[in-house]
Amino acid sequence: MSLELAPHIERLLYNNDTVVIPGLGAFVSQPAPASVDYAGGSIAPPTKTLIFNENLVTDDGLLTYELVQDKGMSEQDASAWVEERVAEMLAQLNQREIVALPGIGRLYKNYVQKIQFLPDAANFSRDNFGLPPLQFSPLSRSREVTDAPVVTPPTTSTAPVINQVNYTPATPPVFSTSAPSGTNWSRIVLILGLLVLSGSLGYYFLNMQKAKLQTQNNPVIEPNEEQTQTPTPPEEQSVIPSSPPAKEVVKATEPEKKAVPTPPVVTEKNKDKSCILLVGLFKDPANIARLKSLLQKNGFEVYSARSASGAESIGVQFNYAEESEIQSKIGKLQKLTGEQNIKVNKK
Repeated sequence: MSLELAPHIERLLYNNDTVVIPGLGAFVSQPAPASVDYAGGSIAPPTKTLIFNENLVTDDGLLTYELVQDKGMSEQDASAWVEERVAEMLAQLNQREIVALPGIGRLYKNYVQKIQFLPDAANFSRDNFGLPPLQFSPLSRSREVTDAPVVTPPTTSTAPVINQVNYTPATPPVFSTSAPSGTNWSRIVLILGLLVLSGSLGYYFLNMQKAKLQTQNNPVIEPNEEQTQTPTPPEEQSVIPSSPPAKEVVKATEPEKKAVPTPPVVTEKNKDKSCILLVGLFKDPANIARLKSLLQKNGFEVYSARSASGAESIGVQFNYAEESEIQSKIGKLQKLTGEQNIKVNKK
């Protein structure tokens, strides 16, 4: 049974990157970097993840050699014992049962009779074996306060100290000497008055010069205004009939721009492009009929071709205009059938 094979396969995976089960497939380990879970606050160490490849069925001798060393069996007995266990596993898979390999994962067959593998959370890396995930939490920093009297509320003990610091620079000795003398204040007032008078006189002379310039220009304009006031009505009448033809020209040109037809070059070229997506090769008539009905129910045009060996390749065919349509069809077929290796045949 699979329970008897699981410990030997698990032991071999720690020392080898690939372990073949003759007649069934091979487990291949691939290195994976460390991962960080920010939501859970944990860091997982680097690991080796497992994948299953059902195309590697040729015996590499590792499993039989492990049985010879562990149980003391001969090579013929070990290979026969492995064939019996593999036959039992294949019988379970054909009956749509799940084959559990403790410490490794689970095997099952999907709708298209392809073996699928669900690995367990096991780390097969010898360098990082046994390392637990690390828990972490974000660091929090407190902002340093330099001005303590500004941030903290004032207390009775610090109040007189603050008052002394604030009052000493606010009372300079300069004002005490100049305040009682009246001659300084009179000089300041005289200077301010002279400044105000000079500013007002300058402003007055500037206005006078502007007024002179305006009076020089106005007598030239005034007789022209009387002449231009009388001919304004005929000018307005001449402008009114000239404006409608300009509007009519604009209206005539607008439908010409809108009526430009779009060239149908792209659609004519893309009508001849067709594509065939091959899902797989089948011999069982029941599986063929089931897959065809599934594709037809989901709106696909079924493509089938029989080979010389009697097997029939099943797929879909369609016309396309862009490459993105092919990729979308492939994604739909992968979700529908579970087959990841879909071949593309363009015409």
